[in-house]
Amino acid sequence: MDTAVSGMDTASKERARKLLNNLKSESGNNTCADCYSPAPTWAAVNLGIFICEQCATVHRKIGSQVKSLILDTWAMDQVENMRNIGNLRANERWNSDGRLAPPPADMEESERDSALETYIREKYEGAGE
Repeated sequence: MDTAVSGMDTASKERARKLLNNLKSESGNNTCADCYSPAPTWAAVNLGIFICEQCATVHRKIGSQVKSLILDTWAMDQVENMRNIGNLRANERWNSDGRLAPPPADMEESERDSALETYIREKYEGAGE
């Protein structure tokens, strides 16, 4: 467990959870930063983005610090990073020209997984993953 989280009291953990829940419902954060599927339940904390389970799998594979919005306990500095960046700012930073687009959802699952990984790797290339 993260040492910043393990030293938090219950009230601080609850405050962090409430702030995170508010952030994830904001415009832009209410869809996956990468594939735009609704209601993401994961985050790449180091990138400050809210993501879906499928994209979280790819992010974990490429070295992002992935946490569950539901199951994990969050430190206030992690929540603050999510507040400071968020999906809209992240996409403006790493895909401002819109040249990258996620693979279509109607692809065969194995093809989509491979295409999604390629897309995410290309999108965040050089992001310090």
